[in-house]
Amino acid sequence: MVSPTPPLPLRERELDRKLLKMRPVLILSIVFTLLASVGVVVLMSSFSSPSFSPPAFDTERPVAKYVPSNNPPEYSTKRINGTDFILSPYDAGQFGGTLYQASVGSGGPKTLNGWASFDGTSGAIASMLSCSPVQTNAHTGNVIPWVAKDISISNDQTEITLTFRDGLQWSDGHALTVDDLLFTWNVIIQEGLGNPSTRDILLVSGKFPVMRKVAGNKVAVRTTVPYAPLLLNMGQSIAPKHIFEQIIKDKGKDAFGAAWSTQEAEQHPDHFVSCGPWVIEQYVPKERIIFKRNPNYYVINDTNERLPYLDREVMTFAKDGSNLQLLFEQGALHTHYAGPQNLARLQHLKSPKFSLVDLGASDGTNFIALNLNTRNDDNGKPIVNTTVARWFADQRVRQAMNLSVNRRQMVDNVLKGLGTPSVTAFGLNSIYLNKDLESRNSYDPTEAQRLLKEAGFSLNAQGQLFDAKGNRVEFTLTTNSGNSEREATLVQLQHDLGVIGIKVNIQPVEFNTLVDRMKTGQWQTMVMGLSGGSNFEPHQSANVFKSDAALHIFNQRDVGQLKGVPTDRLPFEVQLDTLYEQGTQTMDIEQRRLVYNQVQEILYRESPMIYLFSGNVILAIRDELRNVDVTPLGGGLHNIESIWINKNN
Repeated sequence: MVSPTPPLPLRERELDRKLLKMRPVLILSIVFTLLASVGVVVLMSSFSSPSFSPPAFDTERPVAKYVPSNNPPEYSTKRINGTDFILSPYDAGQFGGTLYQASVGSGGPKTLNGWASFDGTSGAIASMLSCSPVQTNAHTGNVIPWVAKDISISNDQTEITLTFRDGLQWSDGHALTVDDLLFTWNVIIQEGLGNPSTRDILLVSGKFPVMRKVAGNKVAVRTTVPYAPLLLNMGQSIAPKHIFEQIIKDKGKDAFGAAWSTQEAEQHPDHFVSCGPWVIEQYVPKERIIFKRNPNYYVINDTNERLPYLDREVMTFAKDGSNLQLLFEQGALHTHYAGPQNLARLQHLKSPKFSLVDLGASDGTNFIALNLNTRNDDNGKPIVNTTVARWFADQRVRQAMNLSVNRRQMVDNVLKGLGTPSVTAFGLNSIYLNKDLESRNSYDPTEAQRLLKEAGFSLNAQGQLFDAKGNRVEFTLTTNSGNSEREATLVQLQHDLGVIGIKVNIQPVEFNTLVDRMKTGQWQTMVMGLSGGSNFEPHQSANVFKSDAALHIFNQRDVGQLKGVPTDRLPFEVQLDTLYEQGTQTMDIEQRRLVYNQVQEILYRESPMIYLFSGNVILAIRDELRNVDVTPLGGGLHNIESIWINKNN
């Protein structure tokens, strides 16, 4: 599923990787690359600010290519005195120390209720308190048991049975049981409380899967027909029934979305219970959030000691990526995702001691979204300027814009060559990538001008484009501010669209403002990214491309007011709805590949979202961290409970 974040986009890539571990099944989280950097600050004895030394530079540091492990570590179960613990496969380490991280976005999270979050920063930080029945293996992408210790699938592939571990507890001592999962599934998700995006990807032929208890520690989930993504979707975060059920009973269902607010975290951090490795110790608005060990966490090492090793993890909210880069250079971060603009500088950084790893292409996508919304707001006024809406309604205009983007030049200029041009909605590492589509020549400004002429547009002597009614073709292109890579993308797009006569007005805004505009539809074109989907399950994008989805960005509807299928679907939206339905009802990979190839073809042909590139992920990681298991799917800290700091280094 997808959720907005500052490529979610905040996906501050490391936060995204945490989601893989703590809440494996995101639903494409719309990740604005702004938060594509995250780091961990050096071990300190207190919360006072560290003293920094100016960076020193030396000979060039090599960038190592990621090499897959032939024998990846695997978690297992160890039963002790009636409790089914998860046994970490990593070497035993030293307890103690604080891991300091920094995420881009000085505003911090908008909520700490992960089930009600609409942005990647909120969802990622909330995930540090969460757990799920299953999770995704950071090496293979396979679904593995987590809070559930056993998974079984019926012969007709319409029912999954989960057996929960015995003896698990929430951080406040309440038992963590299947009743919590039943409450999460049948109340929070099915009734669309908070963010209804999760429900969007779980509907099978318009029906929500039925979950029921079949034994004291077992639940079964049944669908009317085989539903390929169901197992992966068992990775939804489990909510504490003993907390939220009472809130809903006392204050009504609408109160759920307001629960666990940042204000509550500031005033009453003890109100937040956790089944993840951390609990909240302190929240300072717009500055930082401090987590401490969850004493009831159920992952142990081979000497039967509860993890995590670290005492605390502190997440500060930095102004922009430049601040993160500076912190790393000063020795204040343990990890940092290097952008193309600063990689060369990092390669010559003499200290601290660290290594650089190229993890290959990101699993996210970057694109221009066009607002095709032709509806009116509550005051009866058009949500999108009627002239602009008329232009975007013409497929030929959208195709012309797509053909005018020089992606190769964009990769060279914006990413310094550290990326790959892309024209498709699926990540370049997806096993469902339409490779025929990716191999096409996507840059043809001459054909773009022909399409515009066919649509009734014309150029004046100055090369400015006008429509048939004499209107200069001009619109606003916005994105999140404070990200040099994203802002450079806007400049490149302004130039490329200018070649075919379109005037583009660049308007970067603060990330939370961008999220608010996306919700209300008050934008014309927008550069953003999507992340958090799965390279192994294409249906994770359903909450973006289905017409009634909560994040149907290019033609957003008020899903709270919808009753059934939207009546104003565009023809290609009808096609997408049908294909997404078909794609879930077969387990055959080749048949599914044919379906999702068509999805990608339609999105390319119709161009409601114009895809640009996928950047490489370069991770800088400090040498004093131990048990770090870097993978493209998991990033650097997916096994956070097993990571420790070598205090002698």
